[in-house]
Amino acid sequence: MYVRTGTHSVNVATAVQTLLLKFHISGIIFFGSSGSLDKDILMPGDVAVPKAVAFTGVWEWKKFRSENKGKLVFGDFNYPENGENLLGTAEHQKIDLFSTSGEPKEVFWLPISSSWYEAATEELKDLELKKCHSGKCLPGTPKVVFGSKASSSDFYVKNKAYGDFLVEKFNASTADSASAAVALTSLSNEKLFVVFQGVSNVAGGKSSNSGISYLASYNAFLAATKFINSIPTPRLACE
Repeated sequence: MYVRTGTHSVNVATAVQTLLLKFHISGIIFFGSSGSLDKDILMPGDVAVPKAVAFTGVWEWKKFRSENKGKLVFGDFNYPENGENLLGTAEHQKIDLFSTSGEPKEVFWLPISSSWYEAATEELKDLELKKCHSGKCLPGTPKVVFGSKASSSDFYVKNKAYGDFLVEKFNASTADSASAAVALTSLSNEKLFVVFQGVSNVAGGKSSNSGISYLASYNAFLAATKFINSIPTPRLACE
């Protein structure tokens, strides 16, 4: 079953939860676009298969000069020189993970289902991705990158300084607006899930053109379809 959810985490989570309530589904295979936070690891056209995702847009905004400072210190980004900033600091918060079989717990990283992640690494290790579209080609050969961490929030990260912050503090490699919602809903319902992210741009870089955006989406689709064809799970979702 193929479903488009639209953007923003609340829409994605609602769509996934509705599917799980309405149909007998064994797992969720999510694919879509993302932005690279580190061009040395991921470039446009590549596909990321993260091992964990996190909501990095959930903040506790601290008071100015609070003793308990958050990781995001706005004064560190003053220009041309660092210093104090009335915005103070913000702490990235954990979220509550509820499940049917255990007590709720606070988590930050949401792990991809290990069995499906390992299956993806084996099945997609030699996958040949599409390099050209409408006569225009990527500067390099696109690749599948395994084991990254994905940053997810309801805002689109185009700012290089904030992208560098996510890399430095959380070792994140991509930014998107949906993967953590898929992860949280799947884990809460104790369903298998895996994420395939086609990289369409680099934070702080030039805006992607339609050709690159197409290749990012197409390559994520290639990865997802090859993975689907490799798993033995029945593919008929019955009401």
